[in-house]
Amino acid sequence: MYESKGDVWLKKHNIPDEAIEPFRGPGGLRKVKTIEDVKLLLAFGWEFEVGFRGKDYFITPCSDYAIMNYDTCFYDTEDLDDFGENARIGENGEFYLKDVIDELEF
Repeated sequence: MYESKGDVWLKKHNIPDEAIEPFRGPGGLRKVKTIEDVKLLLAFGWEFEVGFRGKDYFITPCSDYAIMNYDTCFYDTEDLDDFGENARIGENGEFYLKDVIDELEF
C-alpha cells in the first residue's frame, strides 16, 4: 500500500485523522493560526491560496511542499518539518512563513 509523504509525517508525529476536523466546514481556513496548522493541512494534502502584504501566494503539497506565486517558487522541500522551519514568503522570499503566519489572509 502506498503511503504519501503526508501520511508518513502524520504517523511519525502520532497525529490522528481527526486532527483535520477543525478545518472542515464553514470558515475552515480562517482557523489557521500557526505554522503547525499549515503543516497539518499540507500533510492531509490540502493546498490553498493566501494573501500576504497585498500579494497572492499558493501553498501546496504537490510534488514538494512549496510556496509560490505565479512566476516564482519561494521555497520548496520534500520534508514537512523543514518546510515549517524554513519556508519563506514575500516579494523576494524575505520572510520566514512561521514569523508572519498571523499576517496571512486565508
